[in-house]
Amino acid sequence: MFEIIEDGAQLEDNIKIGHCVIIKKGAKIGKNTTIGDCAYIDSNVVIGENNYIGTGVHLKGNVQIGNNN
Repeated sequence: MFEIIEDGAQLEDNIKIGHCVIIKKGAKIGKNTTIGDCAYIDSNVVIGENNYIGTGVHLKGNVQIGNNN
């Protein structure tokens, strides 16, 4: 299993990352967020605090997710 987190991705504290996750340079992920297995987080994606990103989710383009989702 692997996780790829490119240099330049901004990850806050207490983030849980599943297996086979790719987080691209420029992505921003808020604290207390969980990312499920096999997720893909592209550049320009902003995820707020206290979120759950499910297994297999692909987030591409200018996606912004608020807090507590």
